Amino acid sequence: MLENIRQFVALNEEMHTVIDKVLAADTIPESDKWKTIYELVFSDSCSRKAWELHDFDWCDPDANYEDDVKAFVSAFDQEVEKLKCLL
Repeated sequence: MLENIRQFVALNEEMHTVIDKVLAADTIPESDKWKTIYELVFSDSCSRKAWELHDFDWCDPDANYEDDVKAFVSAFDQEVEKLKCLL
């Protein structure tokens, strides 16, 4: 269980790093940045992996790429903060 929590926390950190890199990338048009982030976050290597490590709930606003990502990231961040006390 502790190893899953460590991996969950590390995955959260990696996700933030990727999001920051995409937002800072000059090679991705501004209009495509949140779609790119959405596709990276809601992939087997991120959201699916997160749920495999630790199941958590989040509310999908089904609004647009940016709002969906921000809702997921917020829920993921909150879950990480709750779990950090177990490490």
